[in-house]
Amino acid sequence: MSVVLFNVYVSYYNIGFTLLIHLIGIFCQECHLRSLRVDPEHINARLHGYTFITFENVGANACFDKCIRRRRCLSFNYKEKERHCEINEKNGETDLVEGIGYMHVNIQQYRNFSRYDPCSKIGNCQVGEICQTMRDGETFCVKDINQMQPVTDCSGLHPDLPSGTYEIRPNHFHVMKVYCDQSTSGGGWTVLQRRRDGSTDLYRGWTDYENGFGDPENEFWLGNRNIHAITSQRQYQLRFDLEDFEEENRYAVYSTFNIGNASSEYQLTIQGYTGDAGNAMRDYTASSLNGKKFTTKDRDNDFSLDNCAILRHGAWWFRSCTYSHMNGLYRTDEEEVESTIHWYTWHNRRALKRTEMKVKPVL
Repeated sequence: MSVVLFNVYVSYYNIGFTLLIHLIGIFCQECHLRSLRVDPEHINARLHGYTFITFENVGANACFDKCIRRRRCLSFNYKEKERHCEINEKNGETDLVEGIGYMHVNIQQYRNFSRYDPCSKIGNCQVGEICQTMRDGETFCVKDINQMQPVTDCSGLHPDLPSGTYEIRPNHFHVMKVYCDQSTSGGGWTVLQRRRDGSTDLYRGWTDYENGFGDPENEFWLGNRNIHAITSQRQYQLRFDLEDFEEENRYAVYSTFNIGNASSEYQLTIQGYTGDAGNAMRDYTASSLNGKKFTTKDRDNDFSLDNCAILRHGAWWFRSCTYSHMNGLYRTDEEEVESTIHWYTWHNRRALKRTEMKVKPVL
């Protein structure tokens, strides 16, 4: 009888010990997260596409401090294990993605409370400045040297900056030089392509269109891998600005635009047309180019029996073939030719003088 009771006692002891270890694990996990002075809004999640500064080897509270001292910072992501801090220029539920080991904090609710905000006494510093605290407790605004880190697209530039070439760094991608249009429709547009004088040959192969070519200040194609890196960050709109040789201008805007990665052969997603140029992102059968893969003279992904890139002397998201062609031959005559730069719903296939493609996040 005593042996049986002993075995029961040992069994209950083992069960209790296992439960205790499990509870300690949970408790320690919560303690680990509470090394931050506030409760994070989301665990194992991060805001994607809006990081403008990153810091390495910093604690959770230091990450909080780096965010709240910057007016531009609206939230931050923090990964405890790697001590990695991401300062974000937005806070929004719709842009949260899974991030194992990350926590996400909305900083706005803590601003102007002296318990959390060291700058509450002097108010917000200007964009591009950071609030600094002296040893005597006095606070003042100084230029933020970290603010010079590249933004994720041109919409992150200060609106007072002029149009021109800037460096951007889409999330987890290399730094690239792009042309930022700061004047059209509120500014903040990242330009993907431009035609203006025929100085750049666009009848090229897959590799050139993948990596990009030309001069961002003149004629160029930004590169499909770069366009994918930008448009995979969040929801973007695409704008076409068109000009004919009589200097008349039209535009077309698509509320949803992105292209897939290399394995998808840069498949196009496009919809939601508005503008005064007409919807030419379709072919002569009125079928949308949405879902089409990119076609070049050395890689045929269109539905035509022949390669549309060869027939139209340029690369595009061809179907059979298309009502729009921004990468065709640059011509200055009035003759309507299918291989020229054209926007069929405006000027049929008559040559255009100037075109630009540009993207900006949908707010």
